[in-house]
Amino acid sequence: PWFELLLARDRGEWLLQAGAYDRAEVLLRGAHAGCDAARWAHRCAHLARELAYLYAVMTRYDAAETYAAIAAQQFRASGATELEDQALAFVAEAQRGRGRLGLAAAAFAEVRLRLGERDCGGARYASHGLALIAVQRGAAMLDIEPPPPDACGQPPNPVEVGAYVDLARMDPRPAARARAEAWIAALRQAGAAVDADLSAARLAIDGDPAAAASISVW
Repeated sequence: PWFELLLARDRGEWLLQAGAYDRAEVLLRGAHAGCDAARWAHRCAHLARELAYLYAVMTRYDAAETYAAIAAQQFRASGATELEDQALAFVAEAQRGRGRLGLAAAAFAEVRLRLGERDCGGARYASHGLALIAVQRGAAMLDIEPPPPDACGQPPNPVEVGAYVDLARMDPRPAARARAEAWIAALRQAGAAVDADLSAARLAIDGDPAAAASISVW
């Protein structure tokens, strides 16, 4: 069963990548329904996680949340702590997709605190989720300060930078602007000059007519 379940997961993933969502759903749902979680929790969890990815691609966030939560529980049962953390982050993302912002914020905060310094990339992902939720809520201020852009040894992406720019535009405190400027600088240093210029213009647009003109070009 260990290898049969692995094969089912791989076939489902291949169908998902091929865009055969209906076939992937039938295969993965059937394999997970027949998976004995008491004996094969780790394999069952991988099937549930693949279903969560599939439903997220299909924008069926309610089902994505359900299977991500199942994956987290089954990874926990198998002792796979890091994979459990990843599944919990996916639960938070699915909740955000459903507009359940309070639950999503709590889940992202839990992941951020669970990871601590153990997984910088995962903590950064959770921090970004909290930033996006703050923007959606119009809250401006973050309860948990994100790691600096150079903390994880990986360049920022424009979506991350955009969230911190949006927060700085809502938050009058100098610290919020300094945070956004640091992320823009890191983006520029990573070679994404065009995205950095656009982010800098968005940060300045409220008080700088030239910045507004530069955005209108786009």
